Amino acid sequence: MTLHGLRGLAKHCKALEDLTVTFDASTVPPLNHPETRISQTSLFRLHVGAGAITDPTAVARFISDLFPNLAEISTDWDGTTDLGKAWVQVGAMLSNVTSPSVHQ
Repeated sequence: MTLHGLRGLAKHCKALEDLTVTFDASTVPPLNHPETRISQTSLFRLHVGAGAITDPTAVARFISDLFPNLAEISTDWDGTTDLGKAWVQVGAMLSNVTSPSVHQ
């Protein structure tokens, strides 16, 4: 799954509270346009498995735009690996908005 696929989940799964999915976050789609914005407010926990990521800032913006109430991100990556550190950065950036935590 790609980050773009999360839009479909946000749009069609309004009651989804906890999601575990490994996805490719190496390419980040544009943010939602304000007139067609999709926002799912029920999701509070996201486990990204061993997902790829290249730009933590762009990923954090994208995820927080879709899931503004996200409270926790977890990953299978060890926090000492580059990918693990990138997901920890996403959680730290999201914490400025929603105070989530990131767990390995």
